[in-house]
Amino acid sequence: MNYTLKVALMNIAKAPMYAMTVMSSLAITLGALGALMSISWVLFFKPLDYDLKSMLFVTEHQIFNQVQALISTQFSLPAANAWYELNTEQQNSPNVNGKTESSAFSPLKQQVILSYYIADVISSLANTPRVNSVYVSPNWVSTFDVPLVLGRDFSSVTHINDSLPEALISYEFWHTELSQTPDIIGQSIELRGVSYTIVGVVAENFVEPELFQTGRKTAVFLPWRFNWSIQMNWGQWTTPDEAIKVVSKIDVAHPQAAQMQFSFSAALNEIFKQGIANQNNYQDWHTKIKQTPLKETMFGPSQRFAMFVMIAALALFLIALVNVSNLVMAYNGAKHRTFAIHLSLGAQPSAIKQMLLIELSILLFLAFIFAGLIAYLGVYLFANYAGQWLAGMTQLRLTAQVVVILLLVLVSIALWFVYISARSIDFKHIIFSLKSSGKGVSQGINSVLRTSLVTSQIALCATIICLNISHFEQAAKLVFAKSNLPVEGLYQLRLSPKNPSGLGRMENIAQMQQLKLALLEQPTISDVSVSLSPLAWFGQFSITDVANTPYLPETKFIDEDYFRLLGQKLLRGDNFTQNQLVQRDKKVIVNETFAKMLAKNGEVLGQTITLFEQSYRIMGVVEDLVLPNQTRSIARLYAPDNGTRNNIMLKFKQKQQAMSRNELATLIGQLGSQYQLFSYQSLEKDKTQLLFLSNMTFYLTLILIIFTLFIGAAGLYAMVSFTVHERALEWGTRMALGAKGRDILRLLLGENSKALLLGFTFASVFLMLIISNTELLIVNISFGYSWLLTLTLILMVQVWACYAPLRRFITRPAMYSLRGLK
Repeated sequence: MNYTLKVALMNIAKAPMYAMTVMSSLAITLGALGALMSISWVLFFKPLDYDLKSMLFVTEHQIFNQVQALISTQFSLPAANAWYELNTEQQNSPNVNGKTESSAFSPLKQQVILSYYIADVISSLANTPRVNSVYVSPNWVSTFDVPLVLGRDFSSVTHINDSLPEALISYEFWHTELSQTPDIIGQSIELRGVSYTIVGVVAENFVEPELFQTGRKTAVFLPWRFNWSIQMNWGQWTTPDEAIKVVSKIDVAHPQAAQMQFSFSAALNEIFKQGIANQNNYQDWHTKIKQTPLKETMFGPSQRFAMFVMIAALALFLIALVNVSNLVMAYNGAKHRTFAIHLSLGAQPSAIKQMLLIELSILLFLAFIFAGLIAYLGVYLFANYAGQWLAGMTQLRLTAQVVVILLLVLVSIALWFVYISARSIDFKHIIFSLKSSGKGVSQGINSVLRTSLVTSQIALCATIICLNISHFEQAAKLVFAKSNLPVEGLYQLRLSPKNPSGLGRMENIAQMQQLKLALLEQPTISDVSVSLSPLAWFGQFSITDVANTPYLPETKFIDEDYFRLLGQKLLRGDNFTQNQLVQRDKKVIVNETFAKMLAKNGEVLGQTITLFEQSYRIMGVVEDLVLPNQTRSIARLYAPDNGTRNNIMLKFKQKQQAMSRNELATLIGQLGSQYQLFSYQSLEKDKTQLLFLSNMTFYLTLILIIFTLFIGAAGLYAMVSFTVHERALEWGTRMALGAKGRDILRLLLGENSKALLLGFTFASVFLMLIISNTELLIVNISFGYSWLLTLTLILMVQVWACYAPLRRFITRPAMYSLRGLK
């Protein structure tokens, strides 16, 4: 055994490039696969700590208009409150027959957990930090098993509207903003004019449910009754609020669970119809409740991304495995004379197989170590840097199960390599040749095995390249789409009132105008608009024309300076005036796309539409605005702002440095404003965030296409190169008999055409199965175009793989091949 081990180590030392190629190919691809297996465990298989029985569901409030079109899946404030009341034990609950009975006798109990996600400014702290906050129902802390390091839960109340002004703070907020003050319990913080008593500190290890935004970390937890919409008296049945998230805890094992859900949904629909009974625009609208498992909602987008990357990594691993298999067979094929010597000295074929196993085991053990390190590095990077766009990463760890799987895979690979090596070595043929004075000891690789490996290589490469080209093309359209929105020098300033109920509408308008004039006096600012950026928000509200035809354009509320600041040209009609905004004139401006929807020739000036149950007259048509994350124009309507919003767009002069956050905060404070700075960000940053996913997809798919082509070309080259060099004498003979280089190249391409056609056939089958069973391909991408480009790339690689090793034989005189190129 010691002798065999020494021989194996000597063989590895004599072929360092071979050893490095085997180790690096398997270590890199298997390490990446190990990291992705850890991610998949978290996203697909690991149960949520607070939902071990899978009883939590994210509830959607689906609103349908009179033509059964889905308008929204979000809850409005009154709908959320009604759903909570319907499912509260103290309220009457509908039974399976649609009638109501006391919940004490209801055959099914379920809880509803409400969350209202927003950002707030802590006005009681000197630096007035902007923090993420969430306003929650009383059962939120117990439902999600929130651990506390200090203090207690919110005070117990009999009704959601009886909650006291209390706050829970996160460990990070306590540590960074409050200097980890030990006597923090009982102290107060002030948000939006309300003073909250801190009653608890959430533990550092709490994994918050990512209901609102991936990677979002809440700093302050507050009672539901103090949320913004309630404070500002916002919220109608027909205005869904994306800040509201509703979770229902349902006993799915109950035999009447489905029937009860139907009854609850029907009850809420009746309440919704009562709420819109006096609004003519919303007649015949109805709602349905849709329940989706909490984990599916939270991890769904991340699961699709992880599945795509996992398939790509698995395909690359299989391609690398085929490459290394070809390399191992070629390496052992070149050692047939060595094997013959061992056999001539009395060695048994089993001893040679044992030596191959030991040699490969050494290489694969080293590959296992490096694969483990790469997997650990991948897990570390994802856990620490991918949490903002991939859910569940805070729970990511490299588990012992993944390490064991990697080890078992490498053991299986070692046995596979020994098997294919033994198949490629015909010991009977070598022994027969030895008995014939050693003639014909050199032997080629089994043709069936070689064709199978090349076929699988081409099929895998073609499949992964085609899928990535489809995604690459879609991402490229967004990345390189021409947007007519100028973002350079544009900033969005958002304010929050110190006391939400302290100002009336006219006072608010006066304050905003005062701040607007103060900003225009700054030497670096060229223009100001009291409006929200087009990259931040567009609402959707039901609109009907004179023929009562319904439309659902994107809607924005703006001031008279909005179009000028953005450079958006008014094509026909007039712009808003300051007086019209103050008087709240019933006039609107539409973009060209919406104008052509209302009238084929786009001539809509003076036409009347109905919005919010009131008649508005179209006074202007503005040019279309294509945003950075869009490839075409969308129907839009612009209405005069009502003067209660506190959003300001700033345009700085060219080559002038933008004002800092502190400078703006100081200016606002000097004016004695009733507002404080809430957020301040450039539109360039907003654009980058909008295009983040497209940019990531663009570069990731491009890298995968190039890497797949590279390793595919390397594998095909290795296999063809071995065959070409093995047949050097044949090429010399053919050329001596008058064959041209192109004739030999054509011959070699023809011999490999079978594997090429089989590979393309299998790839087509794989792609059809993927398209029919998943959503990996974007439906509006031309599959034929992607497949044609894939075929072209693979054919180019195949031609190169045949020509590159053959070139040295067909570009020199035949005698070099006949003399063995010596």
